[in-house]
Amino acid sequence: VLLSEHWEAEYKLTKNLEVLTDQLQKTYRDLADEKKKTDRLMYSILPPSVANELRHRRPINAKKYSNVTILFSGICGFSQFSARHS
Repeated sequence: VLLSEHWEAEYKLTKNLEVLTDQLQKTYRDLADEKKKTDRLMYSILPPSVANELRHRRPINAKKYSNVTILFSGICGFSQFSARHS
């Protein structure tokens, strides 16, 4: 009887470990996907030299430019979309 109970408890623990391992692997894949999205966004809006430094968590020295262009843009409905999907 004790051996049977021990085996049953061990079986339940093994199954639970398998479920948790699967969940952890899915979470890791989701994290990797989000990291790719973040990198694509960062490299699309920043100069590659700055994006590389940020990617590797290194400090970035400020630079001075004599001429720059700044674009401010609005996307219709973005605030509502963002509120629904966050």
